Amino acid sequence: MNQELLSQEHMLSQQEVSELETGICHTLVEEMHGTYGLQVIRKAYQNRSAWGNDIEIESDRKAVPTYIMGKSNIPLCVVGVFKDGDRNVHTFKSIKNFKERGDTCFTQSFRMSALMKNISKRNAVESLVNVMPKVDELAQKVNDVTNSEINDLTNEYNNINIQGGDYHELLKYASDSVDKPMNIAKDVMSQLEKLNELDNDIQARKKNKATVFNNPVYIIGYNSLSESYYETVIERNPTEDRDNRLAFKLSNLHSPNVGDYPVNISDLPNYDKYGSILPMWATRLPEIMAKKGATESDNIQQKYFAKNRYNSEVLYDSKLSVISWTPNNAYNWGQYDHLLAVFNIEEVK
Repeated sequence: MNQELLSQEHMLSQQEVSELETGICHTLVEEMHGTYGLQVIRKAYQNRSAWGNDIEIESDRKAVPTYIMGKSNIPLCVVGVFKDGDRNVHTFKSIKNFKERGDTCFTQSFRMSALMKNISKRNAVESLVNVMPKVDELAQKVNDVTNSEINDLTNEYNNINIQGGDYHELLKYASDSVDKPMNIAKDVMSQLEKLNELDNDIQARKKNKATVFNNPVYIIGYNSLSESYYETVIERNPTEDRDNRLAFKLSNLHSPNVGDYPVNISDLPNYDKYGSILPMWATRLPEIMAKKGATESDNIQQKYFAKNRYNSEVLYDSKLSVISWTPNNAYNWGQYDHLLAVFNIEEVK
């Protein structure tokens, strides 16, 4: 078996490696490796219609074996070959849309050459750089989440009501139409105290937001198909700040990936800086999910990552300074990437 066909962190058993080497899919795997540099990450199964979210890790009687292929241990496509009578059907499923109709990320052909031609013509193999989180996207998520509390307080501040009679008295007092300070009703004073409290809280949070991001933000990703981790580190770029939106850039602490992404989170380059936060986050995560109305279809991946029904679902623990979300990425047949942002970590001198 040509070991270059396999990812360094591949999840095939020795038996599955032997099955690949002698099976009908071997030639297609070789072709994908030779043409695009893809490697096999693990074996998977899909039904013959290959429609929708049908990629499964466990075997099913109606499913046919396929192979998840990618680069640096990050999945980019699924390929397979199955028998239709006396002919082989070659299948390809990308993580991105490349067709206008039908299953827009899937194609198949009796002839492997025709399949490869179609893949090339439609530029159907996604680039790894397009799968990894972008700095602008990460900055937007961090801003949206941390601004949400400020926005909620601002809305509460702007929506405080005052009765017409009390408002009238206040206006008369403000316009000097009364000779001496009025005896402002207790509920008016209560509203004033509430407004002062909210205003102080809003200003404090705005100031605090800038402060907590003085140190780098560590973004940890987990791909549940390859069971691998990746990391992006971003930091403030104050000269580009706009209003309440902080600007970020790639940090000097960010380490470009070399080789396969690790299958142990502790092997990430900067794990020693945020690793102590993660057990506390894992303890609090179930309660945070429950408060968000987590259902049976929601679950926790690898202790730290929340898999939600809706990609827009964001979990934020302001005490630990951790944000968890599922990105809107290119996987149109399933959501397999999950992200954490850990920030406000004091640098060790």
